[in-house]
Amino acid sequence: MDALSTDRLERNRYVKVLLRFLRIELIYLYASVVLSAGLIAYIINSPLVPAGTLVVKAFGIQSLAETFVYIVTMVMGVAGLFLIMRGGNEKTASREAGLLFFTGLMLVFISFAMIFSLWGYKVG
Repeated sequence: MDALSTDRLERNRYVKVLLRFLRIELIYLYASVVLSAGLIAYIINSPLVPAGTLVVKAFGIQSLAETFVYIVTMVMGVAGLFLIMRGGNEKTASREAGLLFFTGLMLVFISFAMIFSLWGYKVG
């Protein structure tokens, strides 16, 4: 590729968006959410899950629905922590900071409630 096509590629808005989402910090965040949610464990243990099961009543294995719930819950928790961090920023107006902090706190509490209710269902 010559310098002209490389410059045109760098100015493309889709390439800019893709490069923004592929920063090393975000790749680490994506990988930690996928690994923590148990997607790899589901792929390895999927033959142990009976067909059509939404929630497996055992802690050793999990279904695809549980993996999806874990991913959504972790993304909600991370988004809540991000909002709490933004609310604590001194450049943010006080009313907006309070709203960001409260919204982030609610997201964290909802994610904890979702996880604990799923665990309670698995045990019970």
